[in-house]
Amino acid sequence: MAFQGIATGSVPNDNTGDTLLAGGIKINSNFTELYTLLGNGSTLAVGVVTNTGDASGVTGITTLIQGGNNISVTTNAGISTISYTGAANTSNINANTVNVSGIVTATSFNGSGASLTGVLTALNLNGADGSGLTGITTLIQAGSNITVTTTAGITTITSSAGGGSTANVSTNTLVVTGVSTVGVVTGATYFGDASDITSGKWTLGAVGSSHYQFTGPGGLSATADPVIYLARGQSYEFVNNMGAHPFEIRSSNGGSAFSTGVTNNAVSNGTLRFDVPYSAPNSLYYQCTSHAGMGGTIVVYPNLFTV
Repeated sequence: MAFQGIATGSVPNDNTGDTLLAGGIKINSNFTELYTLLGNGSTLAVGVVTNTGDASGVTGITTLIQGGNNISVTTNAGISTISYTGAANTSNINANTVNVSGIVTATSFNGSGASLTGVLTALNLNGADGSGLTGITTLIQAGSNITVTTTAGITTITSSAGGGSTANVSTNTLVVTGVSTVGVVTGATYFGDASDITSGKWTLGAVGSSHYQFTGPGGLSATADPVIYLARGQSYEFVNNMGAHPFEIRSSNGGSAFSTGVTNNAVSNGTLRFDVPYSAPNSLYYQCTSHAGMGGTIVVYPNLFTV
């Protein structure tokens, strides 16, 4: 109803306590304050609940919830429901956390994705066989001298260290198909075919143009022109990077080159490999092709057996 003031008159009729005029003024003041806070009697102020109890009769409360585009707010039996009525998109949902039961389908994510967990953040996931994958190599952390490249969905990890170094490869099991030429491999146990493993390797030096020096197996350390013992069926290497003293395996002192099982004979900058055949003679000779005085004997054991 509309506000009604009390007519108090102008002359008081009692001298005890408040006069009727003063009381009426107080009453009017109280009602004025209440109506100012609650409304004018027909239109309530926003946010006022007009019923009590189990809230089944609450009306007007939904005005406190502001729905955006395509978001509707309905109240039934005191329970407010927020629902999405627009097209199939989430452009009007803005929340720090969205809990979804089921499958979330999206064409794109905004942001770098750096804080996402459990999500593959490759730039391109085209192709069921993975042949169209790009950007996936960022998941592989490479160390020094290790390169990671991806072509047609296949990622290859290679060592770019000089001299075939394996210093940056750390693994419990290393499987190689084909021939491995990585240099020296040290391990407690080897599995598989070891027929191409080098049994011994010497590094060559020189004393002027008079003697070779050998450093390597057999306790040799810059040893001048030692007798070298090689086993039949085994492989050996001789590293010669001196340039001026080509190293050659020969049939005898000053004789012809012995070529059976020898790779890179008369090497001056590189490695000579000798896969000793079972048919090799009991003795051979190593010699500098530029200086006849530089040389020594190779003993092949066991002695060749003839039936």
